[in-house]
This record gives sequence, C-alpha cells and structure tokens, in this order.
Amino acid sequence: EALDVIKLGRVPDVDPTPTGTVQVGVAVKGGQIPADGLTPGDTVQVLRLPTAADTGVAAAPEVVVPSATVYASVPDPVQAGATLLTLLVPAEQAAAVRRHRLFMASSWL
Repeated sequence: EALDVIKLGRVPDVDPTPTGTVQVGVAVKGGQIPADGLTPGDTVQVLRLPTAADTGVAAAPEVVVPSATVYASVPDPVQAGATLLTLLVPAEQAAAVRRHRLFMASSWL
C-alpha cells in the first residue's frame, strides 16, 4: 500500500516554513554555488545570470532575491555536477525566482 512508503517520523507535525516565506526549488549548475557547497540554514542571494544572447553583451548578474535561506541542498541525480536547492524566500519574491531560468546562489555574509 502507498501508506507503507511514508515513514511517520519523517512527516513533521507542523509546517517548517516560517510565516511569510515559501519554499522554492532552484537547480544550479556546477560552479554556481560556493565550492564547499551549501547547507541548510545558509543565507544566500539568488542571482539571474544574463547571457550575451539576452542583452547583446555580457552583463552583470541581477539580484532576484537579496536574502534567502537554504532549506535543503542535494546533488542533482540526473545532471552530474549540478545541485538541487530548496530555498526559503519571502512570499512576494517567489514568483520572480520561478520566472527566471538561470541562477547562481552566492553566499551572503
């Protein structure tokens, strides 16, 4: 049965997402996060990386979310060297994250 797959210990009693934030999935390619990786609780900026095709010339990255919290970080099982991130972002910025296709998560101090 499908219920056998779910482990009760893995289902939280409460929603772990803080009020006013949402979870957003972001796939990043190798080299787009710090070399030592990201761990839950890290604070990052989400950047859109424009290409020359977007503007005709190389442009500076655009800050999409100035401060997001890493909720989860796992290696992409399909694309070697890529990482799948779940980020906690302010609800009003979630649509901007979903709208863009190229991202870089950078450590934010």
